[in-house]
Amino acid sequence: MIEHTLIIAEILRMVPSIFSTPLGKFLSDRLDSGKVMTEALTREVAQRFRDRELRKEGHAIPEQNDCIEWIMDHSPRHKPWGVTRIVHELIAVWFGSVHIASTTACAAIFDICDHPEFVEILRQEINHTGWEEFDKAGGQILPLMDSFMKESARLNPIESVSSRRKVLRPFMFSDGTLVQPGDWICSAPKGMNRNPNTWSKADEFYIFRFVKPEILEHAETYIEGLSSEKFKIPELGKSSVYTDLTDWQQWGTGKASCTGRWYASAAIKIILGVLITRYDIELVNPTAKRYFSWRTFIYPYQNTQILMKQRHNS
Repeated sequence: MIEHTLIIAEILRMVPSIFSTPLGKFLSDRLDSGKVMTEALTREVAQRFRDRELRKEGHAIPEQNDCIEWIMDHSPRHKPWGVTRIVHELIAVWFGSVHIASTTACAAIFDICDHPEFVEILRQEINHTGWEEFDKAGGQILPLMDSFMKESARLNPIESVSSRRKVLRPFMFSDGTLVQPGDWICSAPKGMNRNPNTWSKADEFYIFRFVKPEILEHAETYIEGLSSEKFKIPELGKSSVYTDLTDWQQWGTGKASCTGRWYASAAIKIILGVLITRYDIELVNPTAKRYFSWRTFIYPYQNTQILMKQRHNS
């Protein structure tokens, strides 16, 4: 659904606005994953409303504890939302939360396959910390995994253009650039993330680029092989966590930044952590193309195959 939505959006950006509505409907009918998702959610949400009525009548219907129930519980009390509005809210939340998490996790899996020397380091960090402590910390620990994810996302941004803003009144930037009402401005994370003036050895993958030196020094006391030269920090002063907003565009900009980034970060850590502790993974074809790119749209190929072998001690 996300892939189809992004493709349609890129097409509509290229046509005059007068054609946007009819063309959008035409494309949505052809790329119908959104319709399939909407119909499935509509059936489920309608059943949830029926279950609520049955519980009021005294029937023993188990209560659910998930995103659907959360949105239903938090709809306006003076004018509660119906099935259609609940479905629209679900899709909006799902689209915003799943897109970054799924594409970033996929890129990180590709990087794990490309850099098997990192896997045992990350496994040892997970085993040393434990999932119970991870849960207590709300997923905001595992600093080595955090840095690995951020370095992967730096080199594999989910789009080449971000933070699109339409100018409402004349504005001059600090370098003297003047924009007028109606102009569009945006950032270019794909170029910014590989700018050698910003990043030391910008085109190279350094797993611990964003780790504080003292954290890495402490990790050396419980992780074997971490003192190797290939695991050094390429440039001091760049330490930051994956959810930080100050040094990149992964999560948007300013007030429009992603408010669910801590949840997404924790979810990605769980996906990668469970994967590498339970399986040995590798690309079936290491030279296979990983991403489909068109205009600003970047998305992993769904046909890129990964071989997973269960580990004996998992």
